[in-house]
Amino acid sequence: MKRIAILVLAITALPSASLARADCRGGSCRDPQSAEVLAPSIELSPGAREVVVYLDAWAGYRALALRYGREHPEMIARVSLLATLATEIDAVRATGARIVSAEVVGWLRASITEVEARLAELGTRCGPQHLDLRGAEARRDALREALGRWNAGDAFVPVVR
Repeated sequence: MKRIAILVLAITALPSASLARADCRGGSCRDPQSAEVLAPSIELSPGAREVVVYLDAWAGYRALALRYGREHPEMIARVSLLATLATEIDAVRATGARIVSAEVVGWLRASITEVEARLAELGTRCGPQHLDLRGAEARRDALREALGRWNAGDAFVPVVR
């Protein structure tokens, strides 16, 4: 009886993240791309390339935020990366280069399609509360938010501090 009580206490004492990690339906659920900064797979003009790299890093930041607090080294590194990428966007703008909105919108649409394909795959292997699935959802939602803003004519580059 004592062993059962200890086991129950041990299971209920696990943080929710540990329980979510165990929410797999077989195979590996790890989605390393949910927070990875990926180089654009299409040819982009100067300015658009810097913006999409920033938006990709920002979407990854949103995915990482589900796992880590603001003081976690990966979060600190991502904020630093975003600051560097924002400086690159400012430098391109200072040269007078025009950011081609249609290129950014096209990249966002393609990226959302890619993330949705990963979500479908993860959905077959992971439960709805699995952190990798939720991270991919956060990435998709961030990209959708950016797409909505760019479609509305707003040159959306969110500030992260």
